[in-house]
Amino acid sequence: MPATGNNITANHTSIRISADGFSFLRNGQLQVFDFEKADGNYYRNMAYCLCENKLHEDGNQLKIYFDAPFSSLVPQDIFSMEYARPLLAFCYGEIGENPDDYVLVSNPIIGHDISNLFAVPSELFKFLQNTFGTKQILHAQTPFISRALKNSKKTGTIQVWLNLSKTSAYFIVCDNGTLKFANRFKLLNDNDLLYYTGLLYERQKLSQQDCPLYVEGDGKRIDDLKKHIKTVIYQPGIETCA
Repeated sequence: MPATGNNITANHTSIRISADGFSFLRNGQLQVFDFEKADGNYYRNMAYCLCENKLHEDGNQLKIYFDAPFSSLVPQDIFSMEYARPLLAFCYGEIGENPDDYVLVSNPIIGHDISNLFAVPSELFKFLQNTFGTKQILHAQTPFISRALKNSKKTGTIQVWLNLSKTSAYFIVCDNGTLKFANRFKLLNDNDLLYYTGLLYERQKLSQQDCPLYVEGDGKRIDDLKKHIKTVIYQPGIETCA
């Protein structure tokens, strides 16, 4: 099973693959291509990878971020990789239907005893290997999780962080560098984001005035959220091509 870390540098070249769109960051310049319809098979993403010749110049230095819908945070000290597939299959039935359809990847969260375990479609995984000659694949939210935990530990506070795409919201709650909650929610309509945000604060018994919301990701979603929540703090996620 490929295992990749999350060491990030400001000037690296990276691509971000998701069902919602494709983007890449090179020489500090960000290019974003949004999809009107979901690219569930990632064929459009593959096409962009082939068409952007400049991405091939960086070879093994290229970082690949995949916004995998099937993922789970697992403790490193008690988790054995032999149980990786059964665990994801328990959470996501699609993983267990045909084991050959997915390759499992593990990203250790540097400085913490947890890993981000996720599944990459086998066809996409082989394509990325053949196209870029690299196995360095990170979940798009791995550096986001690492950054949130680091910031919470630095300030010694409870913090709520939110990573937004057009179709999902990924919340984490951390207390002095310790992960307390992490979950992804699908956004089916414009009201879902506000509902899940309010529900999270209520269930975690947090105050929006005392515990601001750190947000990165889709600009339109963030603007909509700011209309209702005044304590939103924007955190640009440039390292993940967000």
